[in-house]
Amino acid sequence: MFHTLHSLRTVLITFFLCISISAAVSIPDAGEHDTLTDGRFSQFDLEYEDPVEKALGMLRKVPELVSENQMQQTIDYLDFYTMDEMNLGSILAERAINILKVEAQKNNTDAVLWLGNIFFFGLFNLVAQFEEAFEFYSQLAQLNGSAIAHVVLSSYYAAGYTDLTSRDPSLVFLHAEAAARQGSLDAKQLLAYHSLEGIHTSKNYERAASLYKNITDSLFNEKTMSPMHVPGGLMLPMPDFNSAGAEHYGIYGYASAYQHTLPSKALRLVTQYYNKAAEPDHEWDSEFIFQVAILRMHGSAHMRRNHTQAEQMFHRVAEKLWPSDELNSITFGLSQSLRLLASHAAGFIGILQLRNTSTYVKQKTPLTWLQRGAAFNDLTSQYGLAYMYLHGLYGLKRNETFAKTLLHQTASQNHTQSLLLLGMLNQNEGKAEEAFRCVFRAAQNRDALAYKYLGDYYYSGFGTPVSHELAARSYKRFVEGMRISTSTLALALEDAEEYDWESSFMHYIYAAQLGYSLGETNVGYLLDDNKYLINTFMRSSFPPTSTREIETDKLALEFYFRAANQGDVDALVKVGDYYYYGIGVEKDLGKAYEFYQRAARTGMSSLAVWNLAGMHQYGIGRPQDIHLAKRLYDQLSRDPLSRLPLLLARFWLKVHWGYNRLLAWFRQVKQALPF
Repeated sequence: MFHTLHSLRTVLITFFLCISISAAVSIPDAGEHDTLTDGRFSQFDLEYEDPVEKALGMLRKVPELVSENQMQQTIDYLDFYTMDEMNLGSILAERAINILKVEAQKNNTDAVLWLGNIFFFGLFNLVAQFEEAFEFYSQLAQLNGSAIAHVVLSSYYAAGYTDLTSRDPSLVFLHAEAAARQGSLDAKQLLAYHSLEGIHTSKNYERAASLYKNITDSLFNEKTMSPMHVPGGLMLPMPDFNSAGAEHYGIYGYASAYQHTLPSKALRLVTQYYNKAAEPDHEWDSEFIFQVAILRMHGSAHMRRNHTQAEQMFHRVAEKLWPSDELNSITFGLSQSLRLLASHAAGFIGILQLRNTSTYVKQKTPLTWLQRGAAFNDLTSQYGLAYMYLHGLYGLKRNETFAKTLLHQTASQNHTQSLLLLGMLNQNEGKAEEAFRCVFRAAQNRDALAYKYLGDYYYSGFGTPVSHELAARSYKRFVEGMRISTSTLALALEDAEEYDWESSFMHYIYAAQLGYSLGETNVGYLLDDNKYLINTFMRSSFPPTSTREIETDKLALEFYFRAANQGDVDALVKVGDYYYYGIGVEKDLGKAYEFYQRAARTGMSSLAVWNLAGMHQYGIGRPQDIHLAKRLYDQLSRDPLSRLPLLLARFWLKVHWGYNRLLAWFRQVKQALPF
């Protein structure tokens, strides 16, 4: 037995020794590796004479190499040569960065700019390195006063990033002003927002309106954006760039008000869409197909805009009612809801064909689809017909009178695009007050283009008294709607999904400085050490003593406060929490109640109503009022998340009420006794 084990041991040792020798022989040494890769890199020496262009040529190759190598690694992860090739992308990137750094030492401004952008924005799939980015942007600002360098540096001083910079609002404005003088839209947006809200400066509505108008004028193109020339409006992407909370539901997770917003619903729809991808698509529900088509038509951070796919999906819904190409070929026996859905789909098919942004069908028949939808009183279809009669499209004789009649019918039912187009017609006819009323109603439906025209009216006094504040706020919504999909919010979300919290924070704070409330909320959330109730209790019971923690709490509160002032409901509740527990600010129950009340009035935050009910039930910061507490608790009965806590709260409310009645009875008895 012993000899058998000894022999087996000898065989195993010999086997592993052979493997080790084989590996040592198979893996090239550093010198051999250079020989292997120099041949691949020599192509860049031939293609580019300028060192910066050569480095950029290398960097543009990095994402492709990484993708190829990752695929090869998946196919054959045991091949030593494959593992060696896996480093090719990183070696190429390292060489390119070294070339740029050598040029930066020579004060080559192009190299310095690229290094700053690479390390701040994480270009070419490289990891962001914010300390190096700061050094290069500082160098660039000194060399040529670059606008992008000044804008990014302002975000560093807004954040007080690590030990590099302290929070200094004066330097934020200094760098932003320098960039704005060079025409930077980001810098102008930053200054406009801070002037509008009075952030670290006095409010200046006139300046805010002027800056926002300047940005608006640079973004707006009459031929490609005007309601007179583009049927269906701008169709801006859904801004689902939030990463706060469980599954991006918001600060308070499933109890967040954010989950009731359109971007959050869009994200859940995308999740549902990918979950259903494995199912046969003919089993999909028509309502679901229609909602996905709407999202495809607009696009979002998680689902790209694709009008061809959108039209294809709309066809699948519409064909439930119209199975053939004949105008009157209708399927009978369908439910009212399905007929309504099909008519909506027909309207959108007509609009997409009018816009000519879909390639689903070669033969465009928008008139047919719009007539089909209009026969079922679909507002979008009626609006589309009005647009066609207004311009005399697809063989229709131009009839402005009939077009206006259709527009008045749909506008009376609050159809956004009809209101906007009718407003433009009134504007062209000099009917200022009527134009203002139409555009104002369209803006109430949160249409980005309506905000632009409303801003113009407030700024110039067309149909309404001049108001620089209202003009600035209207322009702000248009500017943010137009620029949000290209802002750093998309980068911040991508960073958060890869658990790169530092990069996410820096990219969110850049967006927050420009006035995006979503950026402000997420900055506050990333700084917040009070995400859970146990954290809040501990920090309120044992306040932090280190300067860093105290300053972090104050900074988190500042950004929550800024988002709350812009109407973010979860931020309103969060500011209330900070005042309630005295975190980052002196404890103030009155102000806590005020913020909870503002959030509750929106009808979107059950948590705010719950907090108000508790304060009234126990007399915290308010006079005790059991009856008002019960009414507030009753408001929560429709929220499924509140069922169990509501049951317990009502039980304790009855106990509390009974205790108060019993106490009052004892007092009456005591007063009635002669001794």
